[in-house]
Amino acid sequence: MLISSNVHFHDGRFINTRCFTLDVTDLKKAETALRESEQRLRATHERAFAGIAEVDLQGRFLRANARFCEITGYSADELPCLSIGSITHPKDSGSDMDKFAALVSGQIDTYRTEKRFLRKDGTTIWVAVSASIPRDDHGQPLYGIRVVQDITELKRAQTRQKLLLDELNHRVKNMLATVQSVAMQTRRGQQISMALRGRSKGVSWRSIAPMNC
Repeated sequence: MLISSNVHFHDGRFINTRCFTLDVTDLKKAETALRESEQRLRATHERAFAGIAEVDLQGRFLRANARFCEITGYSADELPCLSIGSITHPKDSGSDMDKFAALVSGQIDTYRTEKRFLRKDGTTIWVAVSASIPRDDHGQPLYGIRVVQDITELKRAQTRQKLLLDELNHRVKNMLATVQSVAMQTRRGQQISMALRGRSKGVSWRSIAPMNC
């Protein structure tokens, strides 16, 4: 219950007091529900398996959860001094920033990309990034959201698989060449054998024919 009151005086004399009461039960329930919802959202944000970061419209980091800090190696206090481009491999930065600019301008609603991060310790890792931007009621961009997953091991496995496939293809090609070579040699041998047989038959015919006459 919300209670307010005022006192009315006239020429220095007390006239009356007015009290107003307002039932704010529903308002308090709404405030409690909102507070609990924010707490759940904050807990989900911090304990998420994926890295989550918010950036301004220039790509500078505003805040990030613990997983994002773990992936990049930077603390939550260090990230606001950095931007998307500063922790992205130079060969991947241009493409990602072009997509981010298209996102801010409203040309696209979301995008997903795979790129390399430069961690604080100097190592390079592969990440999958999903990006989006919340907008106000007038469609103006507010800030960027980046959801990041470390896919370094997946990339390594793909590289190993490619190497194995390349090696297998190389061996198959060598085996095929060997089989073709053996087949050609066998064919030549057969041709030579047939030619020799033809010559030997001709010699026998010439030696026997005069005797029959």
